[in-house]
Amino acid sequence: MLLSTTGGRYGQHRGVRRGRPQPPHRRARQPRVPLLGLPALVLFGLLAAFFAWVTAEPLWLSVGHATPGTATVIHCSGHGLDQRCRATFQAAGAAFTADRVDLIGAQAQPLTDGAQVRARMVSRGGRLAYAGDSAGLVLRWALGAGLTLICGVAIALLTGAHRLPDRRSRWYAVLASVGGPILLMLGMLAVTR
Repeated sequence: MLLSTTGGRYGQHRGVRRGRPQPPHRRARQPRVPLLGLPALVLFGLLAAFFAWVTAEPLWLSVGHATPGTATVIHCSGHGLDQRCRATFQAAGAAFTADRVDLIGAQAQPLTDGAQVRARMVSRGGRLAYAGDSAGLVLRWALGAGLTLICGVAIALLTGAHRLPDRRSRWYAVLASVGGPILLMLGMLAVTR
């Protein structure tokens, strides 16, 4: 019911409905300065691409898209978790040979030059031969995928996508900010297959 009086004892005005409190006016947030947003977009976009690239092969190996074979160590440096090895990989059945790939997942044993270990690779063009267990693979790809998503959230926050005045525009901008790194990850998965 509309009040027909102006003014009044409680400061009621014409056209104000009784019983319904008016929502408080939210102060409009100022958009981000492009000088901050654009470099943040480029930086976190590049970081997302790197994390997606690092994640792709462990993810494929984790889901079983792999060729088993034997890795022959060319050279190792460091010990334990700090051990870094380069190897040649011979696929089972002589399907293919890959020269100078990174051998990962074999930190449990100290490897010497010429040592042979069972490993697996995604494909002939892969950069990694993996000699560890499945738990190590899950940790590698889950960590990389999580960091890729964090880059998407950072893009949304630092570019000011969440500050747009229109709800629909804000939703699309945040979705694009987070969706971009996810698309990068899908692209890296397609390339490394």
